[in-house]
Amino acid sequence: GELDSACTDLANPEIRSVLSAVIDREEAVSRYITRGLAAVGLLPYTTMNDKRTDRFRTEGKDLIDTHAATIEDATRRLGELGATFGTFTLTYNADHADEEAMANYAAEQWGLLGYTVNLRALGKVEVTSGDSTYNESGIQTAYETGDYDIIGIDLQMMSADALPVLASFSSRYGANTTGWQDDSYDALIAEALGKTKPKDRAEVLHKAEARLVDQMPVMPIFFRQTYYLQNKSLLKKVTFAYSGFPVFTKAKLRHYDRYFFKNLEDTFFPTGE
Repeated sequence: GELDSACTDLANPEIRSVLSAVIDREEAVSRYITRGLAAVGLLPYTTMNDKRTDRFRTEGKDLIDTHAATIEDATRRLGELGATFGTFTLTYNADHADEEAMANYAAEQWGLLGYTVNLRALGKVEVTSGDSTYNESGIQTAYETGDYDIIGIDLQMMSADALPVLASFSSRYGANTTGWQDDSYDALIAEALGKTKPKDRAEVLHKAEARLVDQMPVMPIFFRQTYYLQNKSLLKKVTFAYSGFPVFTKAKLRHYDRYFFKNLEDTFFPTGE
């Protein structure tokens, strides 16, 4: 999208990489995120490589330095690249405090480089259609329509397979709203789709992720983490799906009858008055 057309720097992948480099992911996670890990690539640790015992992130090398470059070095590099230091808008989700804090941090860092960064907060929008009224996500709509210069989103893995999320950034698929088009990346995704052996496909997908991070149409900042508490003397046989979510199919809760039925006694056996 083009909200602030005065800034042409965002079209340059090397400048985008500099903007990424001044984000200290370790500091940002420790300051603003309840549970998270600094991103070293696009794909998180809950993504499968070629079999369930291997993880895509572990098999692939770290693609992003999680510590920031200095503002002095970054500014010098931008000068070498002919940056114009214009204005752009950073759109973020106003419904999540951690994402708002992260947006303010990024805007501050980029402001130190010499850019003018406008912040645009989007929350839920009430939509009326016929007799129905419902809430629609403003950030999701902006992302899907490409209505942004830079947008902060919670990009979720809907599968433990690396291919779907990487394919979504190919210009051959409708899900790519970044405006970025790269023939070599498109060719890698097409090659991966043609591989019948998981190991061969994973090798190609690692190349695709490296190309994506090199060109930086998407700037991974952190991986969210699931956190939980479990009393193992009472709750047993809780397993976890590959993606990290707990599975209670075979769970056993010790002495549940001591309080479960007691708490529901009035519901099952109302005494009346």
